[in-house]
Order: sequence, then C-alpha cells, then structure tokens
Amino acid sequence: MITEFDVARPTVLQAVADRIKMLPNRERQSNVAASTAILAGLVLKQGLIQSVLREDIMRESVIYQEIDSAAEERGLRKGEVNMLLKQLNYRVGPLEPNLQAQIETLNLSEVEELGKALLDFSGVADLVAWLQLFTD
Repeated sequence: MITEFDVARPTVLQAVADRIKMLPNRERQSNVAASTAILAGLVLKQGLIQSVLREDIMRESVIYQEIDSAAEERGLRKGEVNMLLKQLNYRVGPLEPNLQAQIETLNLSEVEELGKALLDFSGVADLVAWLQLFTD
C-alpha cells in the first residue's frame, strides 16, 4: 500500500538537495549530501537518490571517502583471499572446509603474509602449522 508519505519522499529529497546547494561551504555540502544519500538509501531507490543528489559533491565528503575506502579494501582482500585459495589448492591440494574458513577470516596483512609463506609449503601440514602460529 502506497501512502502519501511514500509519494512525497522524492519531493522531500529534492527539497533537501536544494537546501544543500545553498550551503556556503563546499565541504559542508559534500558531507551533508553524503549523509543525506546514506539516510535516503534506507527508504528510496538508488537511482532516484543519484538523480537528485550530485555524486561529484558527495565524492568529496569525508564520509563518502571513508565508506569508499573501506569497500575498496574489502574488495581487495576478497580478491586476494580468492587467489590465495587457488594457489593453496594448487600447492597443497584441496582444502578442508574448516581450513578454508580460517583463511577467509584473515585480515589483509595476514593474507599477504600467508601468500609469501605458501611458496615454502610442501603439504597441508605446513598450512595448518602456519595458521596455528600466526592466528593465535
């Protein structure tokens, strides 16, 4: 069921965007726009938010940059974990699910260290020993 409030949401967002443009400080505009986009994302579709709020201004926001940086790091970590799992599978054979789960919980620097260490592994026992030594 669509309420009057649901219909008014885009209008309210546009009014907020207009007020943001009136802020005298570009840094404040960026931070308020990014904060508005985050909150609007709870109730509005992404396309509408992007069409109303200027993305170039939001990108300057420290909030946006922090979120973007965290997402980039998560993506980098995920890619490195996937590559590491493939290399380990090639080097020591198929991994048991519990070992794979342990590897998937490593932080980025631990993943990088394991990537170096695996070059010296001759079997799964080396992996188990490394995990015990470096994750306790």
